Amino acid sequence: MIEVLHPRQIREASAARADHVQVCPPHAQPALHRLANELREWLAGGSVAPPRPRRMQAVALQAVRDEFVDALRDVPGEPATRLVHRVLATPSMHELWHLRVDVYACVARQHGEREADTRLATLNRHFPTRSPRSGFGAFDGQPR
Repeated sequence: MIEVLHPRQIREASAARADHVQVCPPHAQPALHRLANELREWLAGGSVAPPRPRRMQAVALQAVRDEFVDALRDVPGEPATRLVHRVLATPSMHELWHLRVDVYACVARQHGEREADTRLATLNRHFPTRSPRSGFGAFDGQPR
């Protein structure tokens, strides 16, 4: 039987795990809405940097792709090669977020879970995080 938790129980359980930070996928909202929200927050004196032009976003995406490829550089074999091609063809940060699991699996098979954890932590810095104390609230961090 599936246990249904009340939102208060979920928040309490999250608060009990204060040392855990959850990495979340970037929002897949339309670019115009995202840009408007970033601009609004920046104008209000928020912590978000001013919105970047599309060219700068493409350069940033390529830099993150390069880091994903670097995480797989010393992993031999066809699965790693296919994953590198998938990373290079990925059109968004949202889709890169989903490929983190595959990167972890490839690295863990070759170098062990400890090394995979280290490399995944390096890749995770590009994605927003949510503090467990925030419950279901907004993200505490923004993509870098």
